[in-house]
Amino acid sequence: MNLLDEVDQILAISGATWATAVYLFADKSYSSEDLLGATTFGKLANLTLDAIRTPHGELIKSANASFESYLFAAFAAAGAGLVDLSKAFEAAIGGAYFCPFRLNGELPQWPGLCTNANKNQIYVESERQLNIIKFRNPKLNVSNALIKQRTKVGSFVMQACLLSPVGYEPIGDSIVAVRFSPDWSGFPYFADEKAVNFTALNTSLFGSLPTLENVLVGGGVVEWWSPSHLWGWRSLNGNPESYDPTKLLPQPWMLVQ
Repeated sequence: MNLLDEVDQILAISGATWATAVYLFADKSYSSEDLLGATTFGKLANLTLDAIRTPHGELIKSANASFESYLFAAFAAAGAGLVDLSKAFEAAIGGAYFCPFRLNGELPQWPGLCTNANKNQIYVESERQLNIIKFRNPKLNVSNALIKQRTKVGSFVMQACLLSPVGYEPIGDSIVAVRFSPDWSGFPYFADEKAVNFTALNTSLFGSLPTLENVLVGGGVVEWWSPSHLWGWRSLNGNPESYDPTKLLPQPWMLVQ
């Protein structure tokens, strides 16, 4: 029905980004009908609850994949040293939902499950934007860049929540909305418009961590493929330049992240 050709912006929140990102960035070999299903594509009268309970299109088939199989395989791969433990959940998401469309980033070679070796999958709005990025960053590897397909949607924004630093308790007034798009990404607003405090989780692993006081989180955006030092946690308790290197990103964000 070409309804998306009349849409200026798509805002997807949390898990909904998995479906919208696949629709917008899956390889051009997939048609809209392939992704959404021939039974209901362009046929409003067929768009019933009974019809959508049956996974016709590739998107819905992927959503019905056995996530547990990938989750167990990801943690087994982490135990074998094939995947960093902090990346196990990300690998499971990539394998189950993104791999069939080759949008997953690099995955371990787990037997019997979807895998490939995609790397450097920065995502962009257009060939023009990709050319600008390459011109400004000649050393950045964009060999597997993803370019928006299938629609004329002008803006795609993915929203999630930043809870707390690793090992600290997420508290309501410290949670910040973080937004990612093919152009600008980041935290447009501060947490509750003020600096916040974080208390360590009361566990044997994290209980000895110091309380973080007067931490300023949010309040800015960057071009999403920019140097990742801009994504660190910054503490204002007497040392305004103290970044935690464990929170920094070694490369631009990819869709699977």
